[in-house]
Amino acid sequence: MGFFKSLPRIALPTLRNIKTNVREADLVMVQLPSSIGFLVYLQAKRMRTRYFLYIVGDIRRVATQGEKYRNPLMRLAVAAVAHMFHMISQKMACGSLVFVTGSELLREFSPLAKRCVNLIPSVVSDEDIFIREDVCTTEPIRLLYVGRLVPVKGLKYLLQALKQLLDGGLPVELRLIGDGYQKPYLESLAEEMGITKQVSFLGRVPFGPELFRAYRESHIFVLPSLSEGIPKTLLEAMASGLPIVATRVGGIPDVVKDGETGLLVEPRSPEQIAQAVERLVSDPLLRRRLIRNGYHFAKEHTVEKQAELMWREICSFFKLEAR
Repeated sequence: MGFFKSLPRIALPTLRNIKTNVREADLVMVQLPSSIGFLVYLQAKRMRTRYFLYIVGDIRRVATQGEKYRNPLMRLAVAAVAHMFHMISQKMACGSLVFVTGSELLREFSPLAKRCVNLIPSVVSDEDIFIREDVCTTEPIRLLYVGRLVPVKGLKYLLQALKQLLDGGLPVELRLIGDGYQKPYLESLAEEMGITKQVSFLGRVPFGPELFRAYRESHIFVLPSLSEGIPKTLLEAMASGLPIVATRVGGIPDVVKDGETGLLVEPRSPEQIAQAVERLVSDPLLRRRLIRNGYHFAKEHTVEKQAELMWREICSFFKLEAR
């Protein structure tokens, strides 16, 4: 909805920028869901520039499951707009090369696309892999979340789980890295529950050494999202030797195999989050297995390997000479 509000101000500069870049390109990547992506697609079609799609999530789920819009009429309007954009994405995919993130999107777009390829998005390089055998060996147990502070991330359920863990006597604290408009609400909720001393809002930390230091200083990574594609943070946590607790939504199960590379819980369930954390803390054999398997998964899906896969598929589809 924010895009439409700013459209009168940004329309002409955006269209000029898109036109210039598409004209100069030999091949265009159209990322979806995105209002800008649709405009890029139209320009590429008009100029007959080769393009492919990169679909990173299902906009319908974000619109309907994110808890951002509480007014029923607003939720209905947002859902209608999201459905419209999804239908457009399906139309764009017909006969195209399409990269998707997650098996759910693969199942949906494979019948439409000329070729559909599932990617595990990663920004982790081989040099980012930090090997350690175990965590949770000192107190307090440090939980980490990295991402936007918005309703679709389910953070209120994570705070509720933290409260349950503390009430149960487990010495635990939570660090949240990221910014978002829900921060004041989350701070108020933490104060209401009496857990402000155990919750740290660290703000945005850019990708790089400082972010990886935060991962490596933590014990368990928790992702309580209500809707997701495949978050890059999962690979970052695995590369840093963190066992993972994450919700069974979107593309997360493509990365977090329950009992193998992490523990899966149902969304909106602080009880299950708390139980999974307690299980990791109390079971060192499980913890070490998840850490070890997570390393292997991160190594097999580094940014270099995913880029190689994408380039091979592009060269094959467009009959380009691979270099």
